[in-house]
Amino acid sequence: MINIHRAIGNVKRFRDIGKTFLKYGFGPLIYEMNLAPLLGFLMRFISPKIKKEIQHLPASVRLRKLFEELGTTYIKFGQFLASRPDIFPEEVISELRKLQDHTLYFPFDQIKPVIESSINKPIKEVFEYIEEIPMASASIAQVHKGKMLNGQFVAIKIKKPGVKKLVEQDISILMLIGKIAEKHIQEARQIQLVRIIEEMSEQINKELNFELEIFYIEKFSEFFKNDTSLIFPKVYKEFSSNDIIVMDMIQGVRIDHVSALEEKEINLKEIASKGVNFYLKQVFEFGFFHADPHPGNLLITDDGKIAILDFGIIGKIDSELLEHLSDIFLSLIKLDINSLVNEMIEFGVINPDMDIRKIKLDLMDVILPVYGKNIGEIDSMKILQHIITIGRKYRFNFPIDYIYIIKTFAFLESIGKKLDPEFDVLHFTKPYAKRIIKQKYSLKNIVLKSFNNGKAYAGMVTSIPEDYKKIVSKVLNDKITFNFVHRGLEKFATQIDKSVNRLSFSIVIAGIILSSSIMVYANVGPKIFGMSVLGLSGFIVSSFLGLGLIIGIIRSGKLW
Repeated sequence: MINIHRAIGNVKRFRDIGKTFLKYGFGPLIYEMNLAPLLGFLMRFISPKIKKEIQHLPASVRLRKLFEELGTTYIKFGQFLASRPDIFPEEVISELRKLQDHTLYFPFDQIKPVIESSINKPIKEVFEYIEEIPMASASIAQVHKGKMLNGQFVAIKIKKPGVKKLVEQDISILMLIGKIAEKHIQEARQIQLVRIIEEMSEQINKELNFELEIFYIEKFSEFFKNDTSLIFPKVYKEFSSNDIIVMDMIQGVRIDHVSALEEKEINLKEIASKGVNFYLKQVFEFGFFHADPHPGNLLITDDGKIAILDFGIIGKIDSELLEHLSDIFLSLIKLDINSLVNEMIEFGVINPDMDIRKIKLDLMDVILPVYGKNIGEIDSMKILQHIITIGRKYRFNFPIDYIYIIKTFAFLESIGKKLDPEFDVLHFTKPYAKRIIKQKYSLKNIVLKSFNNGKAYAGMVTSIPEDYKKIVSKVLNDKITFNFVHRGLEKFATQIDKSVNRLSFSIVIAGIILSSSIMVYANVGPKIFGMSVLGLSGFIVSSFLGLGLIIGIIRSGKLW
């Protein structure tokens, strides 16, 4: 059964989104996607004035402001797009990086029931106090400082009331917009907009799943339990749920506050080394990695330990991706273009139907300027950024976890150089990558793969008689079918649809004019100024419809 209230809510939200698009000068996208009728009849004929302070802004700035005004889901969407330099140009990425996740917090009287529902007790039976003003407030949650009855200070992360429903509503609208955009706009199809929205949806739903975050906190704590240089927050599971996380309050200095760390006489080189090894162990040994590295999530305690916070975004890495990345890193260290390109083709990042020679020539422009330099003199992240730019040009197919890893290593390089000017992430990566490659070509691994391949071939040979019977049976019964897929006809089909619609619209207008003329000529019905009211009304209606048709044709740029 259809939920009427939800359907009406979606329509209202959809109209609000459309109006905000118009406000920030993205009206042409609405008309290009044929969404104007869904946003209201008048929007097709009235072009709203863009405020003067908005009109002169670059498109990238207007896009950021659009996301900020639309709130939670769209801020997250903008932040997600900012992590995709393989799809969007640098001016868009750099602007979207400015999106702030800080939002107004909910008053404590609205938060208190969420806490008490989670702990199944009045607050005073567990906590000595909870500060009513949060330490931080983001789109999905806000964090309050508290003190338990046992004297332990805690941070309480609380999901904002109603945020899940809002996110679900916005994502359903985003998916609709994405599907329509891919149908009508070539650029949306090229970047696979629907897939991007699906990936963002998966990420934000994981951030909403506090139970999953608790699981990863415990997993990381267990994996690094023997590393005394790292601290993970202790979670009080008996008081935590899918709506709140109660964990130890950890005090420390942000890893990028270099002057404050120097005042505390912290060994910065050692911190850089510990930090990069923490991430390399995750990627090359653990199979999971903290995919939201920013200075606010890494604190340095007074005794020089690294505290890791916020496990809402976790990347995953399997053996296949691990072997591929190891080959990529070694190719970069050796500055070997052929190996780099061949590995990316084999992994499916580069389509072999592309102009491989041209791709290699572009990569040579990146590699040759650093050829012959010592590894410490090479800006490895600059090379990766250039490769990403080339990937955007040739539409490389980077998996999302691939991008998370690049983002993570870019952060490590950036923060590492702040702490230690001689820092180079590839220097630390080399032994890990070599170990993986050595395992890949070890006798044990080769024998195991050969055995698995043998089983697969044996299964294929065994199934040949049965497959042969099926094929012969289909041929004899005339049930063989061939599916043909057309490419490049979507735009042509869209134009045909528009032309047919306009032709039908013109016929309707002509019919109204003709019937109105007959009524005026026959002098039918009541009169005004000596003319038939019905006929005159028909002329007025047809004039407005005709004007709308002309405006639509002019806006489409297809008048001549």
